Amino acid sequence: MRHKCRIAPVLLGLLLPLVLFCCQEVLILQETDNSFESPVEQAITLKPTDIAKPSADDETYSVDVTVSNFWPRGGTWDDMFDPQRSWTGTNYGWCFNLDVDDTGGMHNVFLFALDQEGYDAMGTPGSIAIPPEEHVLMKATLVSGHYEFGWVFDSATTETVRFIISNADTAPWETVHVTGSVTWDRTGPDISLEPQSLQIGEIASGMELICATSTDNCFSVTRMWITIETQVDEEFHGEIAYSWDTTTREDGPIAVWIQAEDAAGNWASFGLGYVVVDNFAPNITPAADMVIPEGNTTETLWWEVHDTTPSYYEIWLDSEILETDVWNESTSWLSVTNDTLNTLSEGLWTFTLKAFDQVGHTTSDSVNVIAYTAPLIDSPLDFSILEATESNITWTPFDLYPDSFVGLRNGTTISNGTWSGNPITLYVDDTLVPGVYNYTLTVYDEVGSKATDTVYITILMDSDLDGISNIDEIGIYGTDPFNNDTDFDLMPDLWEIQYGLVPTANDSLGDLDSDNLSNVDEFFEGTDPTDDDCDSDLLPDGDEVHLYSTDPLDWDSDDDAMDDGWEIANDLNPLLNDAADDADGDLLSNIIEYTIGTFANNNDSDFDLMPDGWEYLNDLNPLLNDSADDFDMDGLLNLHEFQLGTLPNTNDTDLDSLPDAWEVANDLNPCVDDASGDLDLDTLSNLLEYLLGTAANSNDSDFDLMLDGYEYENGLNPLVDDSAGDLDMDTLLNIEEFYLGTAANNSDSDSDLMLDPYEVDNDLNPLVDDSGGDLDMDTLNNLLEFTLGSLANNNDSDSDMMPDQWEYQWGFNLTHDDSGDDFDSDFLTNLDEYLNGCNPHSTDSDLDTIIDGLEVNDYGTSPTSSDSDYDTMPDPWEIQYNLNPLADDTLEDPDEDLLSNIQEFEYKTNPRNRDSDADSLTDADEVLIYHTNPNQEDSDFDGMDDAWELQYGLNPLQDDAMGDPDYDGINNLREYDLGSNPRINAYSGIFLSLGVAAIGAVGVSFSVPILRRQRRNREEREKLRLAISRVVIKAGKRGENLLLSELVSAVKADGYKVDEIQVEREIKHMVDDGRIPGLSRPDDGTKVVICRQLT
Repeated sequence: MRHKCRIAPVLLGLLLPLVLFCCQEVLILQETDNSFESPVEQAITLKPTDIAKPSADDETYSVDVTVSNFWPRGGTWDDMFDPQRSWTGTNYGWCFNLDVDDTGGMHNVFLFALDQEGYDAMGTPGSIAIPPEEHVLMKATLVSGHYEFGWVFDSATTETVRFIISNADTAPWETVHVTGSVTWDRTGPDISLEPQSLQIGEIASGMELICATSTDNCFSVTRMWITIETQVDEEFHGEIAYSWDTTTREDGPIAVWIQAEDAAGNWASFGLGYVVVDNFAPNITPAADMVIPEGNTTETLWWEVHDTTPSYYEIWLDSEILETDVWNESTSWLSVTNDTLNTLSEGLWTFTLKAFDQVGHTTSDSVNVIAYTAPLIDSPLDFSILEATESNITWTPFDLYPDSFVGLRNGTTISNGTWSGNPITLYVDDTLVPGVYNYTLTVYDEVGSKATDTVYITILMDSDLDGISNIDEIGIYGTDPFNNDTDFDLMPDLWEIQYGLVPTANDSLGDLDSDNLSNVDEFFEGTDPTDDDCDSDLLPDGDEVHLYSTDPLDWDSDDDAMDDGWEIANDLNPLLNDAADDADGDLLSNIIEYTIGTFANNNDSDFDLMPDGWEYLNDLNPLLNDSADDFDMDGLLNLHEFQLGTLPNTNDTDLDSLPDAWEVANDLNPCVDDASGDLDLDTLSNLLEYLLGTAANSNDSDFDLMLDGYEYENGLNPLVDDSAGDLDMDTLLNIEEFYLGTAANNSDSDSDLMLDPYEVDNDLNPLVDDSGGDLDMDTLNNLLEFTLGSLANNNDSDSDMMPDQWEYQWGFNLTHDDSGDDFDSDFLTNLDEYLNGCNPHSTDSDLDTIIDGLEVNDYGTSPTSSDSDYDTMPDPWEIQYNLNPLADDTLEDPDEDLLSNIQEFEYKTNPRNRDSDADSLTDADEVLIYHTNPNQEDSDFDGMDDAWELQYGLNPLQDDAMGDPDYDGINNLREYDLGSNPRINAYSGIFLSLGVAAIGAVGVSFSVPILRRQRRNREEREKLRLAISRVVIKAGKRGENLLLSELVSAVKADGYKVDEIQVEREIKHMVDDGRIPGLSRPDDGTKVVICRQLT
């Protein structure tokens, strides 16, 4: 098929959706017929020789073609030239990179493409657009640049595309040279991860960053997106920078894909693979605590551990690592075997498993294991005892978890109980018969492990209970086993045997050791018959017993640390503890004399006139005469120092900063540190006396009758008589302050804010803070009394018979007699106010409207109670109505209205008036019958008196002023104002119309003029009724007779006074005019009709 091309320009914006990406002007080559209407429509195809196809099918071809204008000839359309490709699929595209040399003068050169059938396929991806007469895929004015062609078919048919470079220039034989390359692109972009991105094989945890870029060998990349599992999480129009919150995912592998699409619709996927998400620490199924009895368990300590990225684990035994290894299974069982458990010594052990994952998360679980071993028990030696002898066996078993014990004798339990780990003793009964006994102790720990030991005890027969078994008496000593004193010498066989005497011969009077004690005496004294001085006190045992009565077995019979022999030699009493005594009065106790070797019965062992004690205390030699020596070189011989009592080696013997001479002169002890003492009891230490120059042996150096210490402490001069002065100017002389014990230099000795003179004058204690006290019990504390100037020891400082507290409460003068004043001018003096408990600042203390003076002086009522007689009726009310406010008169009824006084008070009525509101109803009727207000003549405030409403059957408790019960057009209020009956209808005329009728008579009417009425009180209404003085009667035209008597009686019956009735026309009869309802009158059948209307 041949074609003739017609070129028409279109807008670039219409071509962009057709995935042409170029900045040059864009044209579309349209299908034409075969006639050459214009030389510019000539098309030239690329010839195979113009395109160098590579040897390998790498999809890229080189272009080098010279296009000439063949006008008026043209090429053919149906030749197939390379580059042409055939494929089956959905996304396709070509890219051209061309350099155009237009120096040949030809400028209208086009590049366009045709599909296999010659139709364009430039619809959007996923569809095909085939215009009716358009077969060109793409065409553009050819200039240097990059050209992209892409389209999508919705079928799987094989398609072939060809590209044509065409000339449509008007100038013939001009050429253009085109070079470059053309690439066929049917694959998606290449995708690569950025260095900062989550990489393949890495573990994801927390917030992870995924960064990726993509490039395409032909087309531009139009979009990229992230797919997590099967869901697209986010799309990007450029490179990807995606923050992935993995904490919203469960731990485990998750498929993550990065995808990109080029302009031709080709897309590619880049998989990060199954990214392992790990946000949580390993999960350890806790193992149970264990108990291992006696190191013999077959159990294993197991933990089950789970994690998506296992790494390694550690097993700790207390504070040391027992085992560590790689942990590479997502679910693993880790253990401590029974071999390890059985090696544990007894005690509480803690095994801890720490599991780590590859992210660094860690979890631990600890298991307590208590290992038990059998208790340890010692083995006391077997032994023998004589019969009737008490003994015991003590074991010292050990276990960390002791529990209980059982003690057996010959298999029978003799003791059991709780074992707390302490030693256990089993006792041997002295009643057991001779024989061999086995004592067995078994101890148990908490899990029942035990340890046992047995001790064998042999009980030997001793018939005479002399401590020698029968067998030894017979076989060894030849003594009588049934007699503990075989030779009857009063010495037991055993004792004789022990000390080498003969138990079978009487040697009681012998004296083996020649200590003047016979053998039998030695036995009874308990001494050793072979030792003449058993206690080594240099006294023979016999002398101790017979001469001194000392204990021959105790070298110090009186336990005074001095041996009996030394005490005898120094005339001391060896039977009395006299170690602390000083028998010779040399200031050395007997024990010291004993210790240093001086005589206890001579105070001057060296005869140098200085007692041994003094010499000893002053480092002199009490065993050498050194009285004439002067070791301290102070000019005083030792003997003189002794006589003075000073030290022979210092001028201040007692180191109390007081010279020895001064101390002697002041009767102090130069040998004792008495610097802080107070010899004269003047509160000044001796040292201070020395410094002040006062006498240490006189408490009043200046003889002013004040102690030196008091003068010093209070700033006075203890060397000058200042007793008559007043240093603190508080009006108390210094000598008075001294005797009172107050401070002479402080006017408030106890700092209680009250001056000392005030406290003295008011019997307070100026030495104790008693400001908060209340001596006179007037509720005013002492400090307040001082401040106010009142007396603290008198509750009525001004003797005005009004307590200070009451006066202070009401602001009166506590120090001036103001009892006769009347502060509130209520006719009661202040004193009367106090005596009556009134408020002196109020004329009416009980607020009952009666001033206090009247209540006290006139009425005799209580000024502090509004109801003096407590009858629940206030005093003012009772006084107002002349009742008795001082007696209970609640039940009296002075107005005899059947309401008691208390009821009158409750209803607020006048107990002296039966009708308090003057409404002609008694108070009792109003209260008890009608329930109207006895104090208001119009209870419902509707303008009509209660009595009037009750008279005519109206409701006095409801506003019915506008009611009209007689339907005469006149409301009740108007009826009340007129004084008419609201229950009787009236004729509606301008006059008061009266009519009388007799049967058969002609009609007649007549009227009575009345005054126009306003709402008035009862008195005014009465005057109004009397004001009617004349009644004018107008007879009807047809009237004949008129019964005037009936008319007059009818008028009077209605409450009006008729003075005159004038008949204007004689008539025989009157009849009703038919317009007014009638009211039956006399029995003769005559009707009298009365109506009235206020005009």
